[in-house]
Amino acid sequence: IHPFAFMEGTFQNYMQASPTDSIQKIKELIDEVKAVNGTFSMIWHNHTLSNKGCWKGWREVFEQTIVYGKEVE
Repeated sequence: IHPFAFMEGTFQNYMQASPTDSIQKIKELIDEVKAVNGTFSMIWHNHTLSNKGCWKGWREVFEQTIVYGKEVE
């Protein structure tokens, strides 16, 4: 079983978190998964990477997540 750690829609739609607040929480999740030698999985929908409308700033969150995930090894 490989559960996912988060879905971007949860941060934006349900938690109403800003991109800045979300990246901080995502980094914490990455750290927690790495601490137990787990596999970090996430769900991103195509439209959220468009950087348009309510998703402005979220492409950067995606990019920062990838960068941080690679750094924390």
